[in-house]
Amino acid sequence: MRDGEVHVWGVSLNHPGLNESALSQLDRDERERAERIRSPETAARFATSRVVLRSILGRYLDDDPSRIRFSYGSHGKPELGEPYANALRFSLSRSGALALVAISSGSAVGVDVEQIDTELDADYLAQRFFSPRETARISRLNGRAMRREFLQYWVCKEAYLKATGEGLYRELNSFDVLLDPAPSLVFGGPDEEDSRWSLHLLPGYSGHAAALVAERICIQIRRFWYE
Repeated sequence: MRDGEVHVWGVSLNHPGLNESALSQLDRDERERAERIRSPETAARFATSRVVLRSILGRYLDDDPSRIRFSYGSHGKPELGEPYANALRFSLSRSGALALVAISSGSAVGVDVEQIDTELDADYLAQRFFSPRETARISRLNGRAMRREFLQYWVCKEAYLKATGEGLYRELNSFDVLLDPAPSLVFGGPDEEDSRWSLHLLPGYSGHAAALVAERICIQIRRFWYE
C-alpha cells in the first residue's frame, strides 16, 4: 500500500472458507459477542466478518491473523493493538451477506454499507434523523428512488461517524451531506472540519448502498474482492 491510498475490500459473508479452524482465530471477546446474537445466521455472518478482517489485516502485516489484537477508543472504535498499534487504520461494516473493509496506512477512514430494504420508511426516518435540507431533497422522491436516496445519505453519515469514532455519540442532523455536484460533508462551523474530510460513494455492490470517508491525505481508492 502506497501513502495516500485507501483499499476497500468487498467480502461475501456466505464465504465457503469459514470453518472451526478459522473461528479459532477470534479472541474471547469476539466469540462472546457472536454467542450473544440470537439469530444463528446473523451470528455466523458477524463471526465471518471478524475472521475475514483478521485475514485481510494479516496480509498487510505479514503475520498470523490469530496474533492480531484490537484495542478500542473511548466510543468503542476498534484499532490495532500492540505490537501493531498505528501501523494501519481500518474500518469494517456489514449488512446482509456483504461486508466492506477499508484499510489505510495513515489517514483515518470510515466505511459503511447498507442493504436496500424494500420496506424502509425513508420519509419518516429522514424527518427524524436528517437535516431539513437533506429531508427536503429526499421528500421530493417516491418509492424505490426515495429509499435509495435516503440510504445514500445514511451511509455517508455513518461512514463519517466511523471515521471519527463518534458513532452514536453525535447526532446525524448535526452536519449535512451534499451529493451534488460532488459528494461532500458540510459542518456549518470552522472551515477546517469541512476541508479535513473527503467523501466517496462506492457504487457497484448490488442491492446495497455504500460510502467511504477518509482524511484528505487519501489520494486514491483501490477496490478488491476477498477470495
